[in-house]
Amino acid sequence: MIKTATRKPSGNVFKSIVRTVVREELGVVEKRLKTDLIETFVAKVDDVFRRYRDDTLTKLDTAIGKLKAIQEEQAAHQLQHDTLSDIPGRVEKIEAREHPQQSP
Repeated sequence: MIKTATRKPSGNVFKSIVRTVVREELGVVEKRLKTDLIETFVAKVDDVFRRYRDDTLTKLDTAIGKLKAIQEEQAAHQLQHDTLSDIPGRVEKIEAREHPQQSP
């Protein structure tokens, strides 16, 4: 017994050819659209990320500048305290030179 095709021909060869060509063209267009969509998405995400990064770095620069100013103020303040706390030692040295018999 000879096996026959399980698919029945539609009888319209032109219709089959057109469907095949349309499917092939749609496949090509679909691939191109996917590529374009991915490229567009990546470009937009990159742009948004770049703006976010720039904003963040600008804010960090401002904060770091303020922290440096605070650090300088604290260093100057600490120097004043060191100078003031050194005064009693200086006074004792001067008094010891002026009155050597009173120093222990």
